[in-house]
Amino acid sequence: MPGRPELPIDPTSGPVATFACALRERRIDAGTPTYRVMSTRAHYSPAALSQAAAGRRLPTWDVTRAFLSACNTPELELRRWQDRWEEVNQAVRPDTAILPTTQVNISATSPTTAMQLRYVTDLADFRDLLSALRRERRLSLRQVADLSAGKLSKTTISDMLVGKITLRAEMVEAYLTACGLPTSDITEWSTVLRRLTFQHKRVQAALRALIDDDPAALDERSSSHAAPAVTIAAEQDGRGGAHRRLGWLGRLLARNIDK
Repeated sequence: MPGRPELPIDPTSGPVATFACALRERRIDAGTPTYRVMSTRAHYSPAALSQAAAGRRLPTWDVTRAFLSACNTPELELRRWQDRWEEVNQAVRPDTAILPTTQVNISATSPTTAMQLRYVTDLADFRDLLSALRRERRLSLRQVADLSAGKLSKTTISDMLVGKITLRAEMVEAYLTACGLPTSDITEWSTVLRRLTFQHKRVQAALRALIDDDPAALDERSSSHAAPAVTIAAEQDGRGGAHRRLGWLGRLLARNIDK
């Protein structure tokens, strides 16, 4: 059953109204799902999603992304929407707008980011922290690309941050340099990246060994840790050697994270 009709918006009244109209059009293109249905898909309340397209204020990017995802928007299109959202955000929130390229503050990593770097446990966390650094510096993807002196494109940066391409050392170094980090901080980030990359390769090797039914490659003898949830699930499975050896993999994962 369709919900109540939305109040009309004048798209010429400003960038927020124009953006809200575009969100409404995307919802129509998706078959006009109710906000309650969208809520079950996006895990945001119907009220939050409805307000996103009300045209009174610009929603956060997280809410905007949830709205679009609930309308089955492809990932490639989401990138274009994020660029559009950043333009509107810059227009309506000058106090938090992205700084012009000539005003980038070349300074050390902020205390918050530096502290978080010490607790990063995997490459996904590392990517999230790279994104957080860019937001701290109030840089758009385009500005980072411009500041990289041709080493990175906007698309490459986006793919790197969402995990579509491998985090290569030279790419990360160019990104950090573009964000204004000094050499000493870049060295620290690079050290963490090398550790996480090595850890990731060991986990991938363990997975391949498990799939290939080769328990010797998991090297249980070097591990004194255990991952109870994984081990217990394997022991309760009882469907054969590959499932039982998930306990070996769990301990290997625990060992990699500890190091």
